[in-house]
Amino acid sequence: MRITLVGCGALGSFFLDFAQHTPGVDFIHVIDGDRVEAKNLEAQAFTKPALRQNKALAIARQIGPKIKPYSVFLKPENSSTLLMGSNLVIDCTDNGTARKLIAHTCYCHRIDLVHAGIDAAGTFGKIFWQGSNVIPDNGGEGKVTCEDAENRAHHALVAAVLAKVVLFWARDRRKRNVKISGATVEYI
Repeated sequence: MRITLVGCGALGSFFLDFAQHTPGVDFIHVIDGDRVEAKNLEAQAFTKPALRQNKALAIARQIGPKIKPYSVFLKPENSSTLLMGSNLVIDCTDNGTARKLIAHTCYCHRIDLVHAGIDAAGTFGKIFWQGSNVIPDNGGEGKVTCEDAENRAHHALVAAVLAKVVLFWARDRRKRNVKISGATVEYI
């Protein structure tokens, strides 16, 4: 089974640490064209040796051979090539433009898609399957939620719940939507 993660920041980097052990998942393809900055070390799952490296390549080095990195940004001209062949795409991007491109590509190629996001304050998370919710349109890039350690535990909690949602899907194709507020996890 092939899973593709788009966006390896606060949610994506923590998610990979949990998801690498999902039964039946052969590889997790990771797409991210961004680089690890010093500010990311406090709130994301990167270590100091990853500094200034591409995020997809850095997380592959940290986690191991189950991660297949693609050090590019997803764009209209490469989205079909990068996402086709996936059984599941996980959207952990931080902007509406990318979310809509991922949603459109997955819809056209009939690929299951789950979105995950954190609010700008970093205290509320939401996980929802394509077609079950409206994709937020915040224009371009989202508000920064990952520049300090204040919300690191919440990012990890949302990522752990996302890994559990993916595990449900991998076992029996069950699609669970979730809201996470503080330490409260609500399956909806």
